[in-house]
Amino acid sequence: SLYIKKLKADLVVVPFCPESITNSITQYRSYIANISNLVDPKRHLCMMALKDANYYIYGVKKLAAVPINENIVCSELIKNGFTNIQIVTIKTGLDRRKRGFSDSMVIWADKK
Repeated sequence: SLYIKKLKADLVVVPFCPESITNSITQYRSYIANISNLVDPKRHLCMMALKDANYYIYGVKKLAAVPINENIVCSELIKNGFTNIQIVTIKTGLDRRKRGFSDSMVIWADKK
């Protein structure tokens, strides 16, 4: 309906981790730009991320990832028009060598 076409989301949630679908920082930056375009000015973003992941395990498969951290995420979001960036890093205590990463991040940001 016409109402739904005009509906604007207050919050865009990205529950998947864009860094886990590529091992290229260039491609990761492109994903962040695409995600950023979904967030209207004065609206919000919530995104999950794997910290410093070179890979992650899915079943018996070892899948490549691009290692990112709070500084990289923050820098990319600033480049794409975000402010009030808050990153909560969840320390799991799990062995990074067995999993490819140990910590996860939850990112909140506001679009200018």
